[in-house]
Order: sequence, then C-alpha cells, then structure tokens
Amino acid sequence: MTVLLTFPFEVLELINAYLTPRDIGVLSLTCRTFRDRLGPGNQYFWYRTLRKALGVSEHGHITPKGVDPGFNGFQKFEDGLFEMDYWKEASDLFSGRKTYACRYCLEADPPDVKNSERSLAFKSKGPVFGGDILQQFCQKCYRDWFTDLKIFAIGFPDFKVPKSIFHPVYGQSFIQIPSLIKLIETQTGKPYEVTRSPSSKFKAKWSASRGAEEAGYIDQALCLLRDSYRQNYRHLHIALDPNGYYNLLAYSLRREALDDRDTPGYPVVLFSEKVVQRIMDFIPLLKAGKKLAVADLVTAVNRLYLGDPDNFDITTLPHPDSVAIRRLLETLTTPKCAFHWILVYSRIYFESADNDVRCYWCLRSNGGKDSETNRFRYRTFNRKNPDDVPWITAHIIAHHSDMMWRRPRNKWVHDNFTFYSSHYGRSDVIVYKDNLPLPGREWERVKIRPDFVNEKLENTPVSYPAWCEGRVTGSDYFIM
Repeated sequence: MTVLLTFPFEVLELINAYLTPRDIGVLSLTCRTFRDRLGPGNQYFWYRTLRKALGVSEHGHITPKGVDPGFNGFQKFEDGLFEMDYWKEASDLFSGRKTYACRYCLEADPPDVKNSERSLAFKSKGPVFGGDILQQFCQKCYRDWFTDLKIFAIGFPDFKVPKSIFHPVYGQSFIQIPSLIKLIETQTGKPYEVTRSPSSKFKAKWSASRGAEEAGYIDQALCLLRDSYRQNYRHLHIALDPNGYYNLLAYSLRREALDDRDTPGYPVVLFSEKVVQRIMDFIPLLKAGKKLAVADLVTAVNRLYLGDPDNFDITTLPHPDSVAIRRLLETLTTPKCAFHWILVYSRIYFESADNDVRCYWCLRSNGGKDSETNRFRYRTFNRKNPDDVPWITAHIIAHHSDMMWRRPRNKWVHDNFTFYSSHYGRSDVIVYKDNLPLPGREWERVKIRPDFVNEKLENTPVSYPAWCEGRVTGSDYFIM
C-alpha cells in the first residue's frame, strides 16, 4: 500500500481503468490519501466518471432516460464552482439510495433499450455503502457478477446449492459469483483455481454416475491425450487450446456414456460415439502400469482425431473421427476469428472478379509480387461436406505455421472491414463499418497497397469458445 500511495495520479488513473467505478469508490475509503485522490477530495474525477458513464453530451444534457433531473444542467466543470457534489451522487448510486443507473459501472439504460437488455433491481444488504439497499445492475454487470443457480448446479453437481435471490420478473434464482467461489472453497478446503480445473469438474460429474475409481483412470487418460496435444499439435492451438481439447473429449464422453445433454455451453460438434470405447481401452493398461502401451495408445488416438503431427494434411484426416477438428478449423476464417484478416486483406488490396484469395505470407516472402502460386479461389464451405475446409486455413497450417499467431499492424483495416462469403457461388463481399458506405477518402487509401516486406506485425487476437474453459457463466471477471 505504501508503494501504491507514492504513484502519481496519472498512474493511478491507468490502474483505475481496470476497475469498475464502484471498486474505485471502495478503494477511496481505505485511507486518507486515496480519499483525497479518488474520493470526495477529487470532485473533478467523479464529474468526468459520471459524464462518461451516463452518456452526457458535449453540451451538458443528459441523454439516458430516467436520470435524476438534477443532472440536466451538467455543464462545464470549473474548480470550486461545480454545481453539485459528484462524489455524493456516485455514492448514492453505489448504495442504492438512487437507482437510475447501475451501481457498479454507473451506466443508465438508453431511451431505446430493448426490454431484454434493461437493468434489473432487487433488495440486498450492503456493508460498505450502507444498510438494506435496492441494488440495480445493467445487463453486462449482472452477467459479470451473478449466475443462475440452475446453471451452477449443472456445472458443479457435487456442491450444495446455497440460498439465493429469486427474481419474480425474470423467474430465476441467482446469486453473486464471489459468494459461490467462497462456498466452493469452504466446502472443498481447496483453492477455487483447483476446484474449477477441467479435471476436477470432470471427475465430479463422472463419479456421481460411474464411481470415483473409473473417473480417476479416465481423467489420467484425458490428461495424457491433452499433454500430447500440447506438445505435438501446436499448429492446431490456434483453433483449439489444450484445455479445450480435454473438454472436447470430456464432453463427448459424457454425452455418449452418461447421456448428459443438459450441461450449458456444449460444443457444436463432438467426437463420434467410438470415443467411449477408445478412452475405456486406457483403463486396463493404466491399472497394469503398462507405460509403453499407454503411450502408443495416446499416439494412436490423437492421430485418429487430429492427424499426423509431423506431416499435417487436412485432406487425409479420416471421416467421421476428424469432423470435430475440421469444424473448428472452418471457423478460423469467419469474422472476428484468427485468419479472417487474410481474406479482408486479399479482397481490399487485390480486387478480383474471380474472388481469388492471396496468401499474405507468400506475398511477403515474394517481395509483395502477386503470382499464380499464391492465388487460389476461396471456397465457401458447405457444412454438409466434412472435406471442405477453406484453402487458406489448410495452406497456412501446412506452410506458415510459424506465423499463424501474427498479423500486419494495420488498425484501419482490422477495425473497419469485414469479409462475408456468400453461398451458392455468389460473389464474396467486403463490408465497411456495419454496412455503411465507404467514404471517398477511404477508397483512396484502399488503392495504396502496404509494403508487404517491411510492414510491421502484431500478435493476432485469439478467442476460444466458452466451453474450452468449461465455463458456466459469461462473466468477464470470474472464470466459472
């Protein structure tokens, strides 16, 4: 704490950017220095925080519906001449004494908000900002801090369900996620990070139906398959991380052996029903301690589902065992996924009536020169055909696996353009900013191709489906 107090206010602001306004309010109550810097001693900070959260326009008028009329004169801040106590206004929202905005992020519902996205409120106790309070949360903060107990019971079947808050309008019982984490640690005597691991959650689910001994051996087999995947199949990690592979196997087993179809967030495609027998084959070998035989079986099973790690070729993967990994590879070229930017680059800078795709990495290695060797027709895949994976995905994995986690540092392209591929032979299209027309000055920028050889690179942002982490909530703050 002593070191933190010595930081300049500008550094504290950067730290505060990772906190909710309510967390900053709580931090301001910890000592006199923070009270002066982040509490009532810094009215301008809360003036700016409220303006930003409530969507106040530059002219000072409040835009969201239901905001306190006292804020309608929210004009330019002048030190010592401010119109009201902005810290007190924020504290009233934190405490529930005022309920026109979310008590965590201070955001209010805009006038045109849909009913399904409106804030929700309920009574509770609040030790920090006082007494019995009416808590109001926007939908985002509700998802971040609360979970439905039915979903929790499915994801953590071996825990006693605690008392919860029943919301009559939403018709569901929910509870704060921090309270559930404390409950899990109390009942298990283990850190939450251990309890929520894929192994712990799988063994709890399997033990309830088939016994702890069998669950332990199957977990060993899944861990061996996952470790082999982590070491030998790095070229596939862009589509499926190691824990995701464990969970994909575990979900497939539970669905086929336990007929478990109620767990939320199941993968769209699972491994075939043969996965049960293949994993069960590990049990006698593990019991007998036959390490070499176990290692050979790990190699054989992974090759069956994922192909040859040393000479990966999508076209040689056996059907139907490889359907799951094929489907995951197909999504890499869809919007917001790892290889989508390659289609955007190709379409923007190499306009072609034939909808050809250029490989960026081939262009880069060829001095930016376009040639037939790096130009292929982009195939729109049909989900009924398991053999049809976009060429660019197979090409990058086979020839540019060392660069698959990188992309050019071109913020203008990445933020503003999206590639959509039409089905049934129709033309592929580039969409600019949610179907807005491309301004004339932007067209001029499109005509100038980047310096492919010297263009600076950055890491490609990669996001995995929630089931890869085995989540039962959509929270951005808590992994559960």
